[in-house]
Amino acid sequence: MGVLSGNPKDQPLHYGEIFSVWQASTVDKGAVSCYQAYLIHAGDKDPTPHWD
Repeated sequence: MGVLSGNPKDQPLHYGEIFSVWQASTVDKGAVSCYQAYLIHAGDKDPTPHWD
């Protein structure tokens, strides 16, 4: 990656690296959302979030 190979001011992220970071972030957020929905709706307990 451009940032890890020297001074970041001299070699900023290029489009492909930015897209990869954005894509990984989006996938991670989607996974967290699915797991939260699973925890909230699983079982016979009150459907309140478990992270409060």
